[in-house]
Amino acid sequence: MPRSHRIIYLVLALILGVLVLSRLWHRQARFWEPRKDGYAVDARVCHAGERSVRLGTSGGLAQEVLLNQLEPEPIRVTLWSRSSEVNPEASAAVEVWAFPYDPQGIPSGWVINLPTGTTEWTQYETLVAAEHPIQRLLIQAYFVGVRGHIWLDEVEAFAPSDPEWNIVLNSSFEEVVWGR
Repeated sequence: MPRSHRIIYLVLALILGVLVLSRLWHRQARFWEPRKDGYAVDARVCHAGERSVRLGTSGGLAQEVLLNQLEPEPIRVTLWSRSSEVNPEASAAVEVWAFPYDPQGIPSGWVINLPTGTTEWTQYETLVAAEHPIQRLLIQAYFVGVRGHIWLDEVEAFAPSDPEWNIVLNSSFEEVVWGR
């Protein structure tokens, strides 16, 4: 076989390999775990910075943050969201679960319901006020619908004792890694 044919076959094999791997591996926002069908990092639609995350139907993501509070202190959770052509029967929300040091360990939950239809960037907020010191905080978003997309950006959480320190890691989804 002539050398030029071997080079062509090698290039085609590399292209095919990249195409196969791109189906198996995709970009993920660092510190955010996919839920259900996951999410996509979007560099075209964002509120601040250069990226956001986009949830399609049956998509979701979550992050657990270790707080280890010594005394109960409320946590203010804020986020920006927009939607496109989300069907009215869809369910889209961000849930915040506070896991206390309480011996029973029963978590308390707060929900931010996201609108259906098509919306521009809107800020949402909830105040997590647990009875007991919070050991860890779970922030998870999900979208269950027939059609449409939901974008999230700037998912942040602050304690009144340090209102400048955002406890959510990679809250604007700028840090990206390859994942499955």
